[in-house]
Amino acid sequence: MNNYSICKEAALFERSLADTLVLLDVGIDTTYLSLLSKGKLLSTEVIFDGLGAMMNNIMNKYHFSKEVALHLLKYSTDYDEIHKDDTVFIYSENDKQISLSFGELKECISPSLNTYIDRIMTMCGPIIEKTNCNFIITGDGADMKLMADTLKSASEKDVNTYYPDSIGVREAEYTAIYGSLLVYREKALFNNQNVTCVDMLQYDATVDHRKIDVEGESLTMKIKNLFDQYKNKED
Repeated sequence: MNNYSICKEAALFERSLADTLVLLDVGIDTTYLSLLSKGKLLSTEVIFDGLGAMMNNIMNKYHFSKEVALHLLKYSTDYDEIHKDDTVFIYSENDKQISLSFGELKECISPSLNTYIDRIMTMCGPIIEKTNCNFIITGDGADMKLMADTLKSASEKDVNTYYPDSIGVREAEYTAIYGSLLVYREKALFNNQNVTCVDMLQYDATVDHRKIDVEGESLTMKIKNLFDQYKNKED
């Protein structure tokens, strides 16, 4: 259901008419791998692996919290080798200020990242060999540029990341949730269901009340009526 929702949100069914697509919804402990071709979702596999091993590498070596480790993975791995000495994080240890560079961070997570990519390549090997496929990464892994670059280098295929924008919030980890709303709406229309989470009686009463205010009891009219009442009393 997760990847079907993502496919609806990202219009991947339409895109797969021209190219075979491999969708990776990368989370912390799981990855949903789906194959799309000719407008259809052909298969989905659940891999019990994700960013967790890389996060553990960071937490074990630098004693950072889970939240800091995840933040570093998602937002501090978008450098290249030219800027490997650039500082991505500064912290204190034993009253000393220590800086962490991109090169040090990459060296820390590379073993687990390479193992993860090798697992993806093993599962997608036949697809890569027999089709002209493209990879699309979403979920938490979409924010990790190093993952996309490593997968592109290993597969020699185009690798793109997807961020949802239908509702306005661009958080890739919630792509499946956004897509599920579209699936639910489509299903409701198909089944001719007229359901809503809003209390329609209360909604109608509120709208009717506002309509009255606009038509005859607006703030301007209320002030004018007060002046008229005061003037009549003087007369």
